[in-house]
Amino acid sequence: MNNLEGLVFKVQAYQESNRLLQVFTKLGKISLKVTGAQKMNNNSRVLAQNLTQISFEYTDLKSFLTLKNGKIINDFKDIKNDYQRTKDASLTTEIIGRVLVDDFYNEKVYEMLIEALEHENIKISSLSFALKVLYYLGYGMDLKGNGNKIKGFNIKRGSVVYIDENIELDLNYEETIELLKLTYTKISNLEDIKGNTIDIIKKFTYNYYLDKLDIRLKTLE
Repeated sequence: MNNLEGLVFKVQAYQESNRLLQVFTKLGKISLKVTGAQKMNNNSRVLAQNLTQISFEYTDLKSFLTLKNGKIINDFKDIKNDYQRTKDASLTTEIIGRVLVDDFYNEKVYEMLIEALEHENIKISSLSFALKVLYYLGYGMDLKGNGNKIKGFNIKRGSVVYIDENIELDLNYEETIELLKLTYTKISNLEDIKGNTIDIIKKFTYNYYLDKLDIRLKTLE
C-alpha cells in the first residue's frame, strides 16, 4: 500500500450519496471517489471539501481512485474563514484546474502550490504562483535582460523593453521590477507590494495568460 498527498481543487456530487474530488498531487491530477460524503453524518464529509490538503492510500495509481484511509493534512481554515482570502487563493486552484502540467514538473508545481497557500499574504503568494507556473508550461517571461537599461515589459514580445526601443509598454520600469520579484523570489520570502502595483500586475497576469495560453482567468476578471 502506498501513501500520497494532494490538494482538493474541485468537488462535485457523484451518484446518490458520494462526492468526486479532483486532487492535484506530486504525481499529477487524480479523481477520488469519496463514498457517502454527501451524508451529513459521514466522517469523510469534512475531508471532501475544496481547498483541503489530504493524504490517502492506494495500491495501483490510476487517474480514478476510491478514497482509502483519507486524512486531513491542512484544511486551510484561515483562508476559508475569510472571503477575500478565499477569493485570492482560488487563483491557484483555477490555474491547476485549467492547465496541464508536464509529468516531469508535477512535484515542483505541487510544492509551490502548497507554499503559496501557506503564505501569510495569499494575495501576493497566489499571484507569484501564477507567474512562476508559466515557466513549467513553456510560457515563462524573459526578465533577465542583456545589460542595457530597461524601461518596461511588453506582453506580445514576452520580454523586457529597453530604453532605446520604440515598443508599447504593458508595465513601466517600477512595475517590471515588482514583476521580477514576484517571479523569481521564493514564495516563502515574498514581501508586500505597496500601492496599487499589485492590481496592475494582476491585470497584467490576466492579459499574459490570455495572450499566451488563450485562458481567461475568471479569478482576475
